[in-house]
Amino acid sequence: LLNDRFEEADKDLLREKEGFGTVGHGNADGTGTEDRILLFVGRLNYEKRPLDMFRILDMLNEDRYKLIIIGDGILWDEVCAKAREYGNRVKVHLQIPHDKMWQYYVMSDYFVNLWDREIFGMAITEAIYYMVPSFLISAPGPRVIAAEMDNAFICSSREEIADKISSFERDENSLIKDHRHLTETFTWDRFVMNV
Repeated sequence: LLNDRFEEADKDLLREKEGFGTVGHGNADGTGTEDRILLFVGRLNYEKRPLDMFRILDMLNEDRYKLIIIGDGILWDEVCAKAREYGNRVKVHLQIPHDKMWQYYVMSDYFVNLWDREIFGMAITEAIYYMVPSFLISAPGPRVIAAEMDNAFICSSREEIADKISSFERDENSLIKDHRHLTETFTWDRFVMNV
């Protein structure tokens, strides 16, 4: 379920509810720097590489980078155990109700997809819809989705993802352009005509 009024949401409030610092104001208690939230959405199975998100977090090497992982799968226990090592920097959710999922995209600064055989990637299109810059391991689906997007980056390694995230500068107009391109291009009618 897409929320077409997502831009009206209070990003600070969403972040505070999740226990993260607010946009441009540091932590909820007024200290520190703005949290930068990475989002991973997918099955917690080997092929999706959720444990690699911790490597990316380590490469970013700053406490202001936080991580939200949403998913279920055979690596659930391992992902949760690893998350505990990071304290309040990492939140793991088994399931989010469909009508609340948009909130996690809106509160996030970056979306990451690590599966190198991704066929399409619904979570990728949702991230772009909600204007979240997306950093994607090269795969057939992500390459198609990102082809004409300015804020969907195809990367060859986790190191490249970390480098691009650390140097990324948000451009609202460019994100709006990607959002519009997605909503105009990835429609059922166009998809059926191309298949």
